[in-house]
Amino acid sequence: MLLRLTRIAVIPHLQVGHESQDRHRAFLLHDPSIGSPMPPCLKGISLPAVVIVHSQCLSSSIKQPESVVRCFRQPEIVNVVVAASQAEYREIAVDTSNSNAIYLGQESNRFFNPVFGPRMYGYNKKGLLVYIQQDPDISLPELLNECKDKINK
Repeated sequence: MLLRLTRIAVIPHLQVGHESQDRHRAFLLHDPSIGSPMPPCLKGISLPAVVIVHSQCLSSSIKQPESVVRCFRQPEIVNVVVAASQAEYREIAVDTSNSNAIYLGQESNRFFNPVFGPRMYGYNKKGLLVYIQQDPDISLPELLNECKDKINK
């Protein structure tokens, strides 16, 4: 007796992936527009500027605290913390001597649309938004290169 093997496609899994991608794209539609002015909560920072918005509590974040520490160790990055729980971020800033951090309330989320965190934004020397991170999985060095290319044009 021969057994016949058939391939089984996991359609529900693929559909979940597409739904997730569609949901991600829908969230990105609420991003600030390229060319829009820097939000008032950032007035006074040096331009051009690389800004990373941290919107998630570290205890519940998908990203590891080590990735946040790497961001805080970069003196050219302005770390904007809008997470509900900011104590962990403040501890990282104290332990990182050259960190550049601003702590804002969650109402500041409306200026950035941080659909994942940390998320990078770039402002040129005129204070206009020229870069928004689209992919949450790009490494920090790659992000910095992409962003710096945009803000220095």
